[in-house]
Amino acid sequence: MEIFGCTREQLLGQTPFRFSPAIQPDGHNSKEKAQEIITLALQGVPQHFDWRHIRYDGTPFDAEISLNRTELSGQMFLQAIVRDVTERKRAEKALRKERDMTQKYLDIAEVIFAIINTDQRIALMNKKGCEILEYQLEEIIGRKVDILAPERLKKEIKNRANKVFTGKMELAEYIERPVLTKSGQERIFALHQTLLRDDEGNITGFLSSGVDITERKRVEEELRRARDDLEAKVAERTKELTQANLRLQELDRLKSMFIASMSHELRTPLNSVIGFSSILLDEWMGHLNDEQKKNLSIVLRSGQHLLALINDVIDVSKIEAGQIEPFIKDFDLHEVISEAATFLSKQVNQKNLELKVESAHHMMHTDKRRLLQCLLNLISNAAKFTEEGYVCLDARIVECSQTPPCAQISVTDTGSGIKQEDLPKLFFSFSRIESPFRKKVPGTGLGLYLTKKLVTEILKGEISVKSDYGVGSTFTIKIPVRIKYNGEVKNVSKQ
Repeated sequence: MEIFGCTREQLLGQTPFRFSPAIQPDGHNSKEKAQEIITLALQGVPQHFDWRHIRYDGTPFDAEISLNRTELSGQMFLQAIVRDVTERKRAEKALRKERDMTQKYLDIAEVIFAIINTDQRIALMNKKGCEILEYQLEEIIGRKVDILAPERLKKEIKNRANKVFTGKMELAEYIERPVLTKSGQERIFALHQTLLRDDEGNITGFLSSGVDITERKRVEEELRRARDDLEAKVAERTKELTQANLRLQELDRLKSMFIASMSHELRTPLNSVIGFSSILLDEWMGHLNDEQKKNLSIVLRSGQHLLALINDVIDVSKIEAGQIEPFIKDFDLHEVISEAATFLSKQVNQKNLELKVESAHHMMHTDKRRLLQCLLNLISNAAKFTEEGYVCLDARIVECSQTPPCAQISVTDTGSGIKQEDLPKLFFSFSRIESPFRKKVPGTGLGLYLTKKLVTEILKGEISVKSDYGVGSTFTIKIPVRIKYNGEVKNVSKQ
């Protein structure tokens, strides 16, 4: 009576189909369908079915009806059991809708989703998973999961699953595993796995989702092989370079030994040649005629030039070997500028050039001898390549990035100048650029190379050049007024 919302009197004598809509949800005519069900029940065929009813107040509800034939006191009756299943139907509909939505999401996902139950059968798989594995859904649902495993892994996978489902082993949340498609192709998948449990906490299976990483693995393997090949080649090349470096070190040692031994052997006779040539030219041994003086002058100049070349080669060798020790002392900048100008004034005057000198007084604390050597090289070069005009030596104190300030010394000439494309070649060893005076001016191309080495490595400064071809050049060195080596002043002398 509560189900139909009426009194006992209103309900007695009515059939279970008395309060029904004209058409059932499945599309059947209520009267025709009811008559068919009653006929079968009267024939002794029990009926169990769902039915849409309408209560007395007009509210529809879903019912589950069981209809059976029975006899009571020799009379035949139909016994009807009616259950209100409206809420159950509503819950089933919501669950079905949710399941359909979930299935829709699974089907459009670009990864495999599968549920494996405890007897290791595939209970669910999404559309994309079927496509990737080349199966139809009806071909794979209910099949043992080991149909997706290569033969060599079937036993291992089965044993692992048994241990997981019996609680003897934890389920690996992430694994990379070969998977076999229907056509027998082996692919590599990255799989994420999650255990499924019922309301009581019992394991009912596991959810597995995965992506095909076969191509990524192929690329990784190619990269690994390429890296291994590269490492092998690098190791081989490193071995070759090590052996070559050892050979070069041996050659450098032999070169240093040669230079060290030959420097004494060469300098001793040259000093004798230069010394006796000077004595003869000064006529200490007797009067000389003009021709004799001319020839002796050639011998003297040649000896001096050869000695200068030998000294340059030895200095370069020592710098490259790190064997030159700076001799640091206190001196006035003006003093070393005047000394350089005096030393080369004869060479400048012989070419009728004007030597201009501008110098500031400032105390220096650095290697005076190496600074003087650099200045002599620059002034000598300026005089060699200048036919008329002047050579200017300018020294001043300027601010620089270092503390204390720097001495900036420039040597400017009005000589042939240097082409812009030749400027980068200036400071290389044994490099001589094209010049109108190249054939007339002797040299090996070591002077500027040695000067740069001394300025940068011994005096801790820098050297630069500006030049206009056919107009002249300016070489500038900038060095700190005080230098230290590894935090300690070396060979300090105030004499």
